[in-house]
Amino acid sequence: MTIGDRIRKKRDTIGMSQTELAKKINVSKQTLYKYETNIITNIPSDKIEEISKYLNVSPAYLMGWKDNEAEFTINERIKYIRKNLNLTLEEFGKNLGVKKNAISAIETGKNNLTDQMAKAICREYNINYFWLTKGEGEMFFTGQDALIDELVDEYNLDATDKTILQEYIKLKPQERQVIKQYLLNLSNSLKNETTTE
Repeated sequence: MTIGDRIRKKRDTIGMSQTELAKKINVSKQTLYKYETNIITNIPSDKIEEISKYLNVSPAYLMGWKDNEAEFTINERIKYIRKNLNLTLEEFGKNLGVKKNAISAIETGKNNLTDQMAKAICREYNINYFWLTKGEGEMFFTGQDALIDELVDEYNLDATDKTILQEYIKLKPQERQVIKQYLLNLSNSLKNETTTE
């Protein structure tokens, strides 16, 4: 499968027209047609990056270097975040308290991403930690998810604790009341048992 085939196939899969994608990457519909039909095979790298951004695939997939379209490396995911937010290396790094060459070194794989930097990126840009580190789930958190993740991190909660919090929040107020009443009754029973012993 050629790069043009991959672009056309993914564009069709997500239901985006040629006109729409051409407009997003700032080329004519005819130029995009030439990309997709392999009339133009030497597509500029900046266009490859833009196309991959709008088709939500890695540049490596479009180039044919990887067979799995979702198989971003952690370094590619960081670059994808930055590009998706339309930030320069300098702007992205400044918000994290590092210089642009530090971000560049991470994006290119020259330096490994530390857990501390991963958490800083997630906190600063509202990114799902599991998406960043493992490629699982959605890239951006909803406000509720971000808040729960902050609680999990701050109080060193485990996966079960997190699930309990998530499920509790989903409950209707009257369902929450039943659980609160049960926990209060349990707490009172335990207090009574301790005082009688």
